[in-house]
Amino acid sequence: MKRVLIPGILAALMSPLSPTSAHSENLIALCDGFSPDKVTVETGAPKGAERISGIFKGKWANQLEHTLVVERVSADGSVKAFYASGEYPPWGIDKAACAQRPGTFQDGVLTLRLSQDRSAKYALSPSGVLAGEYYFRNSLTIGTFQKADQENRAQTMPEKLEFPSGYVSELVPTALREDGKPVRLQFVTIKPKGPGPFPLLIFNHGSTGHGDVPAAARAIDLSHPIAQHFLENGWMVASPQRRGRGWSEGLYDEGFLKDRSRYSGDPSVTLAGFDRAITDIHAAVSVLLSRDDVDAHQVVMGGQSRGGILSLAYAAKHPGRIRGVLNFVGGWLGTWSETFSDVHQTIVADAAESPTPTLWLYGGKDRLYRINDIRPFFESFISDGGVGEFVPFPNAGHGLMSETTQWTEPVDRFMSELGFPEFAE
Repeated sequence: MKRVLIPGILAALMSPLSPTSAHSENLIALCDGFSPDKVTVETGAPKGAERISGIFKGKWANQLEHTLVVERVSADGSVKAFYASGEYPPWGIDKAACAQRPGTFQDGVLTLRLSQDRSAKYALSPSGVLAGEYYFRNSLTIGTFQKADQENRAQTMPEKLEFPSGYVSELVPTALREDGKPVRLQFVTIKPKGPGPFPLLIFNHGSTGHGDVPAAARAIDLSHPIAQHFLENGWMVASPQRRGRGWSEGLYDEGFLKDRSRYSGDPSVTLAGFDRAITDIHAAVSVLLSRDDVDAHQVVMGGQSRGGILSLAYAAKHPGRIRGVLNFVGGWLGTWSETFSDVHQTIVADAAESPTPTLWLYGGKDRLYRINDIRPFFESFISDGGVGEFVPFPNAGHGLMSETTQWTEPVDRFMSELGFPEFAE
């Protein structure tokens, strides 16, 4: 057995730190029983154990402070670790805490069991960034973390980063430009093994609530349940992050007030933001359809919330590029907005010009887009020439995709009717 004091750990615990680091320092202080001189890697431990031992600091979804302490890696791959997280009321986490959690380290992946329905996985990239996945029931959040002795360095995300379950994040050049400079967008993709080309689902993310929490724009959305469902059927799934979202470059500007304090309800402003989002999606689609591993003739688009209604509009604005649309609880402004009806009627009327088949999935407990508020727009969509099916889920809310698996039946039927027999099996 050998005991390894990871360089920088003691300094990270004792030296003055930045505000972010100070928060992380407090998280370490909550880990009862941990001492930096206890960091141990046993002789015969799996390859990579020394690199993954020690203290890592970062955030889940660019939102929730998290410190991981890997104190011991045994020869059999078992791990003694401390899992610490800060408070984050938007997620219902009202108190910072740290607890020892059992884990394993095998094939370069560290897995921790956090509770009956929560777990985390981590993989160390060649660049030294620890790529993490946080599982809560059937949802997944990703995060990035750095060693304690590297946290005060400027953190530059790798252009390509692979996560434990096969998701790959890439910063990709696009045709978009701002201030005369090209803009790179972040794509999070997952695909079956092999060279392809694969049929492709492009799934678009939603908004940031009322738009009044700027940091929320940096959360990375990958819609894990639908991605896994399509992956199991042999499809590649891509989740492009629009400008200013996730790690994408550029300004996030999808219909704000002049002071950018929240989203605007002014139809001219919010519809201009809508058009900007369509421009971003088109730039992303152009990149994706040029990839060698994508079958450009077998592409379906979908989205959650704003991403759902954007997908409906994209099909009309760019006919022939996609075979069908999956609209999960789609909408642009919440029903709280005075211009909710005017804005949505305009968007839906334009979307109805497309002959592309669509599937609308909505939850009865959704506070943003209630079934009774959305159904009239669907009926107008159909009367104006649109093609679609409306499927209500009375007991689901705005998180329909993660709250139930009942959506798989209408989605599979829809995909089968589009001519994809793998969903009929």
